[in-house]
Amino acid sequence: AKKQAEAKGAADAKAAAEAKKQAEAKAAAEAKAAEAKKQAEAKAAEAKRKAESEQALKDLESMMGDTSGNSSAPKASQGDFDRATAQIMAAIQRNMLTSSTMFGKQCVINIRVATDGLILKVGEGRGDSTVCQAAVVAIRKTGTLPMPKEPDLNKKLQDINLTFKPE
Repeated sequence: AKKQAEAKGAADAKAAAEAKKQAEAKAAAEAKAAEAKKQAEAKAAEAKRKAESEQALKDLESMMGDTSGNSSAPKASQGDFDRATAQIMAAIQRNMLTSSTMFGKQCVINIRVATDGLILKVGEGRGDSTVCQAAVVAIRKTGTLPMPKEPDLNKKLQDINLTFKPE
């Protein structure tokens, strides 16, 4: 009877060890699955952020509208000009407060800028007075604009007309 009890105890211990081993394996598999899910979610979030960033840039480029500049400029520098103008508009738009009453309206404002990006003069806005006022406040709040290092492009951007179209 003693041997039988010892054998049963050993079998129970072996079964308990096996159950513990299976539970640990299951927990490890669940942790691995959770980590894979977490990585997939992070990847999806990064892709979504990137897509939103690209869409914001496209929206900004469409919002920027008319800009002054030499229309006979070479195509390569026109792309650089458009990109630099989009960066300037983005810097200003971050400070611009808009409301739904401004949607569909626009304002064109002339800005004179130093080579380092310091805003020297903000001209009178032409267009909707509410949009113009909000744009002027945003321009003044921005203070210094991002200017390109390339001298010819920098010179073109020192006297620029920007069109603000809240959407």
